[in-house]
Amino acid sequence: MNAIAGACHSTTSKHYDGKAVDFQKFGSATEKAAQEKAFRDACTKHGGWSHGGTHVHCQIGKSQQNFY
Repeated sequence: MNAIAGACHSTTSKHYDGKAVDFQKFGSATEKAAQEKAFRDACTKHGGWSHGGTHVHCQIGKSQQNFY
Protein backbone atom coordinates (compact mmCIF):
# COMPACT_ATOMS: atom_id res chain seq x y z
CA MET A 1 0.00 0.00 0.00
CA ASN A 2 1.51 3.35 -0.87
CA ALA A 3 -1.11 5.96 0.06
CA ILE A 4 -4.04 6.30 2.43
CA ALA A 5 -4.23 9.91 3.57
CA GLY A 6 -0.64 11.09 3.61
CA ALA A 7 0.10 11.37 -0.11
CA CYS A 8 -0.75 14.21 -2.47
CA HIS A 9 -4.43 13.99 -3.38
CA SER A 10 -7.12 16.55 -4.16
CA THR A 11 -8.88 18.09 -1.17
CA THR A 12 -12.02 16.11 -2.04
CA SER A 13 -10.16 12.79 -2.30
CA LYS A 14 -11.81 9.79 -0.68
CA HIS A 15 -8.36 8.90 0.67
CA TYR A 16 -8.95 11.48 3.41
CA ASP A 17 -12.30 9.89 4.31
CA GLY A 18 -10.73 6.45 4.60
CA LYS A 19 -12.67 5.23 1.56
CA ALA A 20 -9.80 4.92 -0.92
CA VAL A 21 -6.38 3.36 -0.95
CA ASP A 22 -3.55 3.09 -3.48
CA PHE A 23 -1.52 -0.09 -3.87
CA GLN A 24 1.95 0.10 -5.40
CA LYS A 25 2.99 -2.73 -7.71
CA PHE A 26 6.51 -4.21 -7.52
CA GLY A 27 8.62 -6.68 -9.47
CA SER A 28 8.67 -7.78 -13.08
CA ALA A 29 5.97 -6.90 -15.61
CA THR A 30 4.43 -10.34 -15.07
CA GLU A 31 4.42 -9.89 -11.29
CA LYS A 32 2.94 -6.40 -11.59
CA ALA A 33 0.16 -7.68 -13.87
CA ALA A 34 -0.70 -10.42 -11.36
CA GLN A 35 -0.65 -7.92 -8.48
CA GLU A 36 -2.91 -5.51 -10.38
CA LYS A 37 -5.43 -8.27 -11.08
CA ALA A 38 -5.40 -9.42 -7.45
CA PHE A 39 -5.77 -5.86 -6.07
CA ARG A 40 -8.57 -4.98 -8.52
CA ASP A 41 -10.41 -8.27 -7.91
CA ALA A 42 -10.23 -7.76 -4.13
CA CYS A 43 -11.49 -4.20 -4.48
CA THR A 44 -14.48 -5.30 -6.57
CA LYS A 45 -15.19 -8.19 -4.18
CA HIS A 46 -15.57 -5.68 -1.36
CA GLY A 47 -17.96 -3.42 -3.28
CA GLY A 48 -15.46 -0.97 -4.68
CA TRP A 49 -14.14 0.06 -8.05
CA SER A 50 -10.56 0.51 -9.14
CA HIS A 51 -8.26 1.68 -11.87
CA GLY A 52 -4.70 0.72 -12.64
CA GLY A 53 -1.61 2.51 -13.85
CA THR A 54 1.61 2.96 -11.91
CA HIS A 55 -0.41 1.87 -8.89
CA VAL A 56 -3.91 0.48 -8.28
CA HIS A 57 -6.46 2.88 -6.83
CA CYS A 58 -9.34 1.21 -4.96
CA GLN A 59 -12.29 3.27 -3.83
CA ILE A 60 -15.49 2.41 -1.98
CA GLY A 61 -18.48 4.65 -2.48
CA LYS A 62 -18.33 7.56 -4.92
CA SER A 63 -18.85 6.23 -8.43
CA GLN A 64 -16.06 5.98 -10.96
CA GLN A 65 -17.96 8.26 -13.35
CA ASN A 66 -17.60 11.10 -10.81
CA PHE A 67 -13.92 10.39 -10.14
CA TYR A 68 -12.34 12.12 -13.12
